[in-house]
Amino acid sequence: MPEWEKLRAYGMWVGDSNAKVTILEFADFECPFCERFHRELASAKAQLGDRGKDIALLYVHLPLGSHRFAMPAALASVCASDQGAFDRFHTALFEKQDSFGLKSWTSYAIDAGIADTASFSSCVRNTRSADVVTAGMRIADSLGVEVTPTLIINGWRYAVPPIDSLVTVLTRYLAEAP
Repeated sequence: MPEWEKLRAYGMWVGDSNAKVTILEFADFECPFCERFHRELASAKAQLGDRGKDIALLYVHLPLGSHRFAMPAALASVCASDQGAFDRFHTALFEKQDSFGLKSWTSYAIDAGIADTASFSSCVRNTRSADVVTAGMRIADSLGVEVTPTLIINGWRYAVPPIDSLVTVLTRYLAEAP
C-alpha cells in the first residue's frame, strides 16, 4: 500500500513507534475478532522472544455502529492515552471485553494502572476525545475499510488477519526489515 506510513498520524501506539515491523490495525474494542487478534499477537510476540520487541501495533479507531460500547470504549481509550496509558488500557479492554456495560470505564482505568482517575473520569465525560476517534473513522472510510480488524503490516493490507500464520508472517517481515 503506497504511502501507508502517512497513516501513522491517525493511530495510538502499543510498542515502539520505531519498531522494524508496524502493524496498523483498524479496530473496534467490542469486536470479538479484534480481541482474538490481540490475544494472538501477544502470543506471537512471546513466541518470537526478543524479536517480538521489534513489532509495534498502531491502533486506529474504527468503532462499528453495531457495537453498543465500541464508541464509548474508544473515547475512554483516548483519555487513557492522554495519561500515557493507551497500551495498558487497550489490553485491559480486550482482556475484560465481556464486562462492557457492567464495569465503569474508570474501573478499566484502575485495571490499567492509571493513577489520576479523577482526570480520566473528567476526560471521559468530555467530548474532546471524539476528534481522535472520528479522524480514524474518516481515514478508514477513505481507504474503504469496512471490517475490523483490518491490518496493514509494513505497507501490506490484510482484510483478514493472518491469525493462523501470524508468527510466520511476522518472522518474514522481521527478516525483510532494514
